[in-house]
Amino acid sequence: MNTWSLLWIVSASILPGSFFFWPLHVVQAAGQNANLVLIVALVWGVLLAILSGPMPRTQWMNRVITGCDLASLMAVMAVDVVLMNQLSSMLQTFFYFDTPRAALLVPLLGVVGLGVLRSPQTVWRLTGLWMPVLFLSSTVIGSLALVNVYHVRQLLPNSVIALHPLVRGLAMLAYLAIPLGMTLRRVLPRMAKHPGVRARTVAVLGPWLFLAIFYLVVVGSLGPEAMTQLRWPVVFALDHVTLDSTFFLSRIGMVVVFSWTVGVAIGLMVHLRLLLTVPPCSSLLPQRHWLILGILVLWGGLALAIPSPDQSSRLLLHWFNPAIGVYLIVELLGMLSLAYYTRHRRKPP
Repeated sequence: MNTWSLLWIVSASILPGSFFFWPLHVVQAAGQNANLVLIVALVWGVLLAILSGPMPRTQWMNRVITGCDLASLMAVMAVDVVLMNQLSSMLQTFFYFDTPRAALLVPLLGVVGLGVLRSPQTVWRLTGLWMPVLFLSSTVIGSLALVNVYHVRQLLPNSVIALHPLVRGLAMLAYLAIPLGMTLRRVLPRMAKHPGVRARTVAVLGPWLFLAIFYLVVVGSLGPEAMTQLRWPVVFALDHVTLDSTFFLSRIGMVVVFSWTVGVAIGLMVHLRLLLTVPPCSSLLPQRHWLILGILVLWGGLALAIPSPDQSSRLLLHWFNPAIGVYLIVELLGMLSLAYYTRHRRKPP
């Protein structure tokens, strides 16, 4: 794997969680200053990328980092349950009205399982194949949606900046930030050459630009007040791109459905593949079929057990996000402490 592989893997690990919640809850919390939240999130991501560089580790440091990665993966997989519930509900609401959610979710999980259960490199190859296509198609659709951007003033921060709404907005991004540190720490040692600070920063900047583009499209076309009345503002904004071509209008929804479904599938594959690199799961590689099958069944059962997307949103925001926010603070402080300890510890004579 090279530098481009790192960009695609990090993007696939982070972005599927943004498809259904971005930027709704951040704007609800921070209002017009949500763009400042996005800037602070970029600074945090770059700092975490810098701290993920190579450092000599002792045995106890490896155990601490492994424990953090395992806890992070558990949180990521809990968020994935909410993500699958939102995807099946969105498909049923916009495109397949009379189709049961199980009929939409089971084939997706089957594809994810087939991808993960093949050779260990299959997931990375699929990510390197599909993520550039999804980035390109999303950029084209987002560029076409810019013709509907009329609320330019709402894209600028308010003259009065309050600290509490910014903190609340950052707390709303916890579910998006949770995969970043874990993905960097699990992928970097498996690359052909350890990437430098610039390459790690680019890997963080890629998904951040994706989020910034769709923040611009959604808030600029709908306005902060109107978008907070929608459940999936990004889907609404992209599905209502108005051009003169009837051919284009009749197919833009299918492009969104295909791109988002593939993006979610790749993200789930990456999370499962990263799980197989963490002890004790790494010792179960010969029997990984049963582990993956059990996780897929658990995912599907929990996603279908949540009765509605409103319930899954409340589960994410009021239960998962607070715990994830505390973990992210502890993770950053821990990485800073490890970097300080590694740099200032005494060298043996």
